[in-house]
Amino acid sequence: MKFIPVGLQCSVPEALKRLNLREYSYPFDWLFSPSKTTYECLNILINEGTDKAIEYMTTGFKYYQWQGNEHFDSVNEITKYQINKETGGGNTNFPINNEYKNKLRKRISFGNKIDVLFVFV
Repeated sequence: MKFIPVGLQCSVPEALKRLNLREYSYPFDWLFSPSKTTYECLNILINEGTDKAIEYMTTGFKYYQWQGNEHFDSVNEITKYQINKETGGGNTNFPINNEYKNKLRKRISFGNKIDVLFVFV
């Protein structure tokens, strides 16, 4: 059985890691992903496939500078903080580029396992 962390921030994969249940990095591990956004990503993945899910997860983002205490200001330069105001999704660990899209594609495969359990917090 695979445990796929799904939650607003990286607290879910961190909890699984502390419980020795985390074996791999999955698509939602290091994202700000509100429940509605996560649902939409999974819905697209199941009904339209990986390419459409990756497109949803990587378009419409703008760059921000972190000002502390969950406050971000929009900037006109490349930073590691990207937020999609429409979906509420955020990425604070990787620039959204082809390398990141390939990383997502690999993470979405879930290790090609049939038994998958999504863990929400």
